[in-house]
Amino acid sequence: WIVSSLQSLSAQGVIPVTSIVHRRGNREASSSSESDSDSDTDEASASPDKVKVLWGPAPSTELVVTENGMRMKVDIYNGQKTGLFLDQRENRQAVASLCRGQRVLNLFSYNGGFSLAAALAGAKQVTSVDIARPAIQDAIENFKLNGLDPQQHEFLARDAYEHMQECIRQGRQFD
Repeated sequence: WIVSSLQSLSAQGVIPVTSIVHRRGNREASSSSESDSDSDTDEASASPDKVKVLWGPAPSTELVVTENGMRMKVDIYNGQKTGLFLDQRENRQAVASLCRGQRVLNLFSYNGGFSLAAALAGAKQVTSVDIARPAIQDAIENFKLNGLDPQQHEFLARDAYEHMQECIRQGRQFD
C-alpha cells in the first residue's frame, strides 16, 4: 500500500517521486532466494544485493535530494540504512531554529544533515564527528553543495565517545 500511495501522490503532483526502492539489510540480502530475481521488478545494477527497484528507474549513484532548502548527497546503494534518515527531517529543521550564532557539536553526524541545517541557519561553527570516514566525506560534500566553506567548520572521522572525553579534558564546550 505504501508503493501505491506514493505512486498516487506523485501522479497528483503532491510529492515529486521518480523511483521507489527497497534497501535490504545484509542479513536480508544474503538470504534472498533466486525467486526474487524472477519477479517483475528489476534489481538496481549498482548493488543488486542491497537495493531493489519497486517502481520507476533505478536511482543514480550520485543522487542529490532537497529537504527544507538543503541539498544533500544520498548514497542509497552504499550508505548507512537508507542513505538519509527521512524521519529526522522535522528534527533537523527544529535544530536549525536554535543554532544562529552558536558553536554546535554533532556527534554520530553521518552525512552531516544536522550539521548542515545548523550551518545554513547561521551557526558560528559546527563540529561533525562520525567514526565512518566516508560519512564525513559526504558531510563535507554536502556543505560544498550548499555553498558553505567546509574549512570554516570541523569534520572529524573518529570515535564520538573518545572525542567527548578529549573535549572534557581540554575544557572545550559547545552551545
